[in-house]
Amino acid sequence: MSVHQTKDGRWFVFYHKGFNRDDPGRTREYFGRGIGAELAAHERNHALGLGKQRPGESVEPSFALLSEEYMLGHGAQMARTSREDTAYKLEGVILPEIGHLPASKVGPAVLDTYIKTRIDAGKKKTTIHRELSIIRAILRWGMSRRKIVTNPMDGYQLPT
Repeated sequence: MSVHQTKDGRWFVFYHKGFNRDDPGRTREYFGRGIGAELAAHERNHALGLGKQRPGESVEPSFALLSEEYMLGHGAQMARTSREDTAYKLEGVILPEIGHLPASKVGPAVLDTYIKTRIDAGKKKTTIHRELSIIRAILRWGMSRRKIVTNPMDGYQLPT
């Protein structure tokens, strides 16, 4: 039905008794504190088919949308050759593989699969490393602009 916050800062989804078939007496699902918990509560609310998206309510961007915003917002600060190389790699290689995913899902499992796909295609490790550096830069930029809550690539070891 709706997303609420308790006085102590915890986020929860509220619905009527009997709505949850697994636990018909339950009326609330809690998600913790902070912006991540708020986003999780809104996501669960929408997954249950409850509520409507409000104007201005943030929805997690796909990696493709985040990379497009990155090129618009940060591309002007890049050297022309770097900007062209980044755009070429994004359009030709990276976005066809992971562009459809929500930005927060581009974590170790997805990146490991991406690396395996690129190695199987006969690409050198330096090429793959450069592509992963572009992905990492986009995710870090998204965090600094508050477009995503967490960077799923934090702590990910790039191949040498």
